[in-house]
Amino acid sequence: MRREVLRLYRLEAVPLNEVQQWLSPFERFWRDRLSGLRDLLDRMDEESDRLDGES
Repeated sequence: MRREVLRLYRLEAVPLNEVQQWLSPFERFWRDRLSGLRDLLDRMDEESDRLDGES
């Protein structure tokens, strides 16, 4: 017979503010890099579509 176990956890969010502040520059960096990658892939897709239309 299985016994159900209930565990309750509590998170102290205040210390996580320091982590968020530390991570903030990295978040901006990766957001900018991924945005640039998306733009590049969009341009490549448009160029591919344009070249496919020429044949």
